[in-house]
Amino acid sequence: MQRPRLALVGDSVNSNEVAAFAKRLGIKVDKYNYIKDLKQGYTGQEFGVMYVMPMQRGEILSLHRNLKKDSRFSEAPCFAVTPDWVSSSRERKMYGEGIRMIFEWPKDKGTFSDLLTALATVGAKKVKNKNEDKSLETAIGNRLKLKFGQAASHVGLPCYNGIAMLDGWVPSIRLKKQVIKAVKNTPGVRGVVAVSLKVKVDVATDRALKLRARKALGTIDELGKNETIRVEVRDGKLIVYGNIPSKNLHRQILEVAESVDGIRDIEDFLIVSKAHFSKDRGVAQRATRIMKKASLSGSKDIRVKVVNGMASLQGVVGHPMDKEHLESVLKTLVGVRRIDNKLIVNAK
Repeated sequence: MQRPRLALVGDSVNSNEVAAFAKRLGIKVDKYNYIKDLKQGYTGQEFGVMYVMPMQRGEILSLHRNLKKDSRFSEAPCFAVTPDWVSSSRERKMYGEGIRMIFEWPKDKGTFSDLLTALATVGAKKVKNKNEDKSLETAIGNRLKLKFGQAASHVGLPCYNGIAMLDGWVPSIRLKKQVIKAVKNTPGVRGVVAVSLKVKVDVATDRALKLRARKALGTIDELGKNETIRVEVRDGKLIVYGNIPSKNLHRQILEVAESVDGIRDIEDFLIVSKAHFSKDRGVAQRATRIMKKASLSGSKDIRVKVVNGMASLQGVVGHPMDKEHLESVLKTLVGVRRIDNKLIVNAK
């Protein structure tokens, strides 16, 4: 089978890296330094045109408009590889001008690889009937509507040569994975690229997202009121860490976390270890008992969480000296490496 061909335009270091990367994936790359060179060398056998920024002799949008005036390129799908610093507003303008997909280099190297691999699977042969892609878009849309209803109503479904290039947004990571799987299983789909399908940024604060995540994780029976895992949320990214006793529980935690609306990404620092899990739980239980005995008048709801040897001391005390006293007592406990003193002083 003839290797798929890509027309790549750019004269920067990035363009050389992208060209080399594509060649390693089995793509035949026709590299041009400038648009005028592309117009002279274009054969029509290429599956698309790839602009690689930064580009000299003109801004990418003006070069793209100029290219589209040539009838040979009116139907050619165009992609762009941009540096990480390109703004979202500029990317929106590029999409508005008809550039189908934008990849940040090298951040999106993995999804860029997905696109090229999908195109390589299809091969250089084009779909003869353009209505086939339109029919495929309709079939995918009907499947998503039937399976997910309004939850997937904001997913864009453009198709090229049997490849579904998903864009738009979904409310959670889990739904994104489910949508991608459903599209892959649609008859006629030769490949799926979802770099432009985003998890919607939630207007809720990180604190609200953290409470939402903790509430969701509390529904896991095996986890229950386990004090050996902790969660944090930073800029919409959920960070979960601690010790758990089994791989099955690990899988459940990640599945539930992915279903939380507004969480755009997850960093998993969980450790599956029965020994460490039992150790942290035992330290937490001993620490709680000691804190109850050491608590002074005015103290209430004193509790200790332990994750990887780090003890989080929580509750209410009646005097600042009580706060220091309980921390000093906790320091004497074997198994406690660090202390995060979150005691609240409620002086009357």
